[in-house]
Amino acid sequence: YRILVGTFSSEQSPTIFRGAAPLYVQPIMGKYRYFLGGFASDSTAFAALDQCRKIGFRKPEVVVWVDGQYFNLSEEAEGEEESRRFRIVIDSEEPLSDELVRQIKECTNNADIVKMGNSYSIDNIEGNLNALRLKESIEAVGKIPARIEEIGN
Repeated sequence: YRILVGTFSSEQSPTIFRGAAPLYVQPIMGKYRYFLGGFASDSTAFAALDQCRKIGFRKPEVVVWVDGQYFNLSEEAEGEEESRRFRIVIDSEEPLSDELVRQIKECTNNADIVKMGNSYSIDNIEGNLNALRLKESIEAVGKIPARIEEIGN
Protein backbone atom coordinates (compact mmCIF):
# COMPACT_ATOMS: atom_id res chain seq x y z
CA TYR A 1 0.00 0.00 0.00
CA ARG A 2 1.21 3.47 -0.82
CA ILE A 3 -0.17 6.98 -0.68
CA LEU A 4 -0.56 8.85 -3.96
CA VAL A 5 0.41 12.46 -3.22
CA GLY A 6 0.31 13.90 -6.72
CA THR A 7 0.04 13.36 -10.44
CA PHE A 8 1.88 15.81 -12.68
CA SER A 9 2.44 16.32 -16.41
CA SER A 10 6.19 16.73 -15.85
CA GLU A 11 8.79 15.40 -13.42
CA GLN A 12 8.96 17.26 -10.11
CA SER A 13 11.82 18.14 -7.80
CA PRO A 14 11.71 15.98 -4.66
CA THR A 15 11.88 19.17 -2.59
CA ILE A 16 8.20 19.95 -3.31
CA PHE A 17 7.26 16.86 -1.29
CA ARG A 18 8.35 18.48 1.99
CA GLY A 19 10.99 15.90 2.84
CA ALA A 20 8.44 13.07 2.94
CA ALA A 21 10.02 9.67 2.43
CA PRO A 22 10.23 7.12 1.04
CA LEU A 23 9.16 8.78 -2.22
CA TYR A 24 8.48 6.84 -5.40
CA VAL A 25 7.67 8.04 -8.91
CA GLN A 26 5.78 6.13 -11.59
CA PRO A 27 5.90 7.51 -15.14
CA ILE A 28 2.70 6.43 -16.90
CA MET A 29 1.13 7.63 -20.13
CA GLY A 30 2.94 10.99 -20.20
CA LYS A 31 2.23 11.72 -16.52
CA TYR A 32 4.21 11.22 -13.32
CA ARG A 33 2.57 9.77 -10.23
CA TYR A 34 4.30 10.36 -6.89
CA PHE A 35 3.79 7.98 -3.97
CA LEU A 36 4.86 7.85 -0.33
CA GLY A 37 5.44 4.91 1.92
CA GLY A 38 5.18 1.20 1.76
CA PHE A 39 2.48 0.18 4.23
CA ALA A 40 1.75 -3.38 5.30
CA SER A 41 -2.04 -2.96 5.45
CA ASP A 42 -4.80 -0.69 4.24
CA SER A 43 -5.54 0.37 7.83
CA THR A 44 -2.00 1.68 8.40
CA ALA A 45 -2.04 3.46 5.05
CA PHE A 46 -5.40 5.11 5.80
CA ALA A 47 -4.09 6.14 9.24
CA ALA A 48 -1.13 7.88 7.53
CA LEU A 49 -3.49 10.00 5.38
CA ASP A 50 -4.06 12.45 8.26
CA GLN A 51 -0.33 13.00 8.63
CA CYS A 52 -0.06 13.64 4.88
CA ARG A 53 -2.82 16.24 5.10
CA LYS A 54 -1.15 17.89 8.11
CA ILE A 55 2.08 18.43 6.19
CA GLY A 56 0.18 20.00 3.32
CA PHE A 57 -0.78 17.39 0.75
CA ARG A 58 -4.18 18.44 -0.59
CA LYS A 59 -5.68 15.14 -1.63
CA PRO A 60 -3.55 12.14 -0.63
CA GLU A 61 -5.04 8.78 -1.66
CA VAL A 62 -4.34 5.20 -0.60
CA VAL A 63 -3.47 2.95 -3.54
CA VAL A 64 -2.35 -0.62 -3.99
CA TRP A 65 -1.34 -2.96 -6.80
CA VAL A 66 -2.80 -6.46 -6.74
CA ASP A 67 -1.65 -8.95 -9.34
CA GLY A 68 -0.41 -6.01 -11.43
CA GLN A 69 -3.76 -4.20 -11.26
CA TYR A 70 -3.82 -0.66 -9.77
CA PHE A 71 -6.56 0.17 -7.25
CA ASN A 72 -7.27 3.57 -5.70
CA LEU A 73 -8.77 2.59 -2.34
CA SER A 74 -9.44 6.18 -1.21
CA GLU A 75 -11.88 6.78 -4.07
CA GLU A 76 -13.88 3.74 -3.07
CA ALA A 77 -13.77 4.56 0.64
CA GLU A 78 -15.11 8.05 -0.12
CA GLY A 79 -17.83 6.67 -2.43
CA GLU A 80 -16.38 8.42 -5.49
CA GLU A 81 -15.93 5.28 -7.52
CA GLU A 82 -18.81 3.57 -9.28
CA SER A 83 -19.76 0.27 -7.72
CA ARG A 84 -17.52 -2.32 -9.33
CA ARG A 85 -17.92 -6.07 -8.97
CA PHE A 86 -15.14 -8.59 -8.57
CA ARG A 87 -14.57 -12.30 -8.19
CA ILE A 88 -11.87 -14.10 -6.26
CA VAL A 89 -10.36 -17.14 -7.94
CA ILE A 90 -8.48 -19.77 -5.95
CA ASP A 91 -6.53 -22.27 -8.05
CA SER A 92 -6.51 -25.52 -6.10
CA GLU A 93 -7.14 -29.12 -6.95
CA GLU A 94 -7.55 -29.87 -3.24
CA PRO A 95 -10.81 -29.18 -1.38
CA LEU A 96 -10.85 -25.96 0.62
CA SER A 97 -10.45 -26.46 4.35
CA ASP A 98 -13.48 -26.04 6.60
CA GLU A 99 -11.69 -23.15 8.31
CA LEU A 100 -11.16 -21.37 4.98
CA VAL A 101 -14.76 -21.93 3.87
CA ARG A 102 -15.95 -20.48 7.21
CA GLN A 103 -13.67 -17.46 6.76
CA ILE A 104 -14.93 -16.84 3.21
CA LYS A 105 -18.57 -17.14 4.33
CA GLU A 106 -17.97 -14.68 7.19
CA CYS A 107 -16.23 -12.15 4.94
CA THR A 108 -18.84 -12.31 2.18
CA ASN A 109 -22.14 -12.70 4.00
CA ASN A 110 -22.45 -16.35 2.88
CA ALA A 111 -21.46 -15.97 -0.77
CA ASP A 112 -21.45 -19.12 -2.86
CA ILE A 113 -18.12 -20.83 -3.46
CA VAL A 114 -18.26 -22.44 -6.88
CA LYS A 115 -15.87 -25.24 -7.95
CA MET A 116 -14.91 -25.01 -11.63
CA GLY A 117 -12.32 -27.53 -12.79
CA ASN A 118 -9.17 -26.93 -10.73
CA SER A 119 -10.40 -23.60 -9.33
CA TYR A 120 -12.85 -22.14 -6.88
CA SER A 121 -14.67 -18.88 -7.55
CA ILE A 122 -16.36 -16.46 -5.19
CA ASP A 123 -18.36 -14.08 -7.38
CA ASN A 124 -20.13 -10.77 -7.04
CA ILE A 125 -17.91 -9.06 -4.47
CA GLU A 126 -18.74 -5.37 -4.38
CA GLY A 127 -15.81 -2.97 -4.47
CA ASN A 128 -12.10 -3.49 -4.82
CA LEU A 129 -11.39 -2.87 -1.13
CA ASN A 130 -13.70 -5.75 -0.15
CA ALA A 131 -12.14 -7.95 -2.83
CA LEU A 132 -8.65 -7.11 -1.67
CA ARG A 133 -9.47 -7.84 1.97
CA LEU A 134 -11.03 -11.18 1.03
CA LYS A 135 -8.00 -12.11 -1.10
CA GLU A 136 -5.64 -11.31 1.79
CA SER A 137 -7.80 -13.28 4.21
CA ILE A 138 -7.87 -16.32 1.92
CA GLU A 139 -4.10 -16.25 1.52
CA ALA A 140 -3.53 -15.84 5.26
CA VAL A 141 -5.98 -18.51 6.43
CA GLY A 142 -5.74 -20.97 3.55
CA LYS A 143 -2.04 -20.50 2.80
CA ILE A 144 -2.94 -20.66 -0.91
CA PRO A 145 -2.75 -17.94 -3.55
CA ALA A 146 -5.89 -16.19 -4.77
CA ARG A 147 -6.42 -13.62 -7.49
CA ILE A 148 -8.90 -10.84 -8.11
CA GLU A 149 -10.77 -10.48 -11.39
CA GLU A 150 -13.10 -7.62 -12.25
CA ILE A 151 -16.47 -8.81 -13.53
CA GLY A 152 -18.09 -5.43 -14.25
CA ASN A 153 -20.74 -3.24 -12.68
